[in-house]
Amino acid sequence: MTINTNSLLESLDQLKESIEKADWLRAGHLDEQIKSNLELAIDHAKNHDEKQSLIGMLSHVQSVYELLLEDTEEAKKQISLELQKITRDKKASDLYNKAAKFQ
Repeated sequence: MTINTNSLLESLDQLKESIEKADWLRAGHLDEQIKSNLELAIDHAKNHDEKQSLIGMLSHVQSVYELLLEDTEEAKKQISLELQKITRDKKASDLYNKAAKFQ
């Protein structure tokens, strides 16, 4: 089988790191690289054992992607909360400034 497990794991670690850093360009590149490697492995799987091994690898990759998506969703929620706080604080500041002008 042509897939290099260590290379795939390294790419997945780099993908996670890119997502944590919000480096979306690099994350997209890594995602494409991972997909290409998996497609190549699928094309070259010759016998039952290689196909079974590949199925196991694909299941693990899917699990990693699901975890990355969960982390990304949590990060989006946290960003949303922070933006709500900023908006609330801005409104309070505007209201305070408006009230100060009338005094």
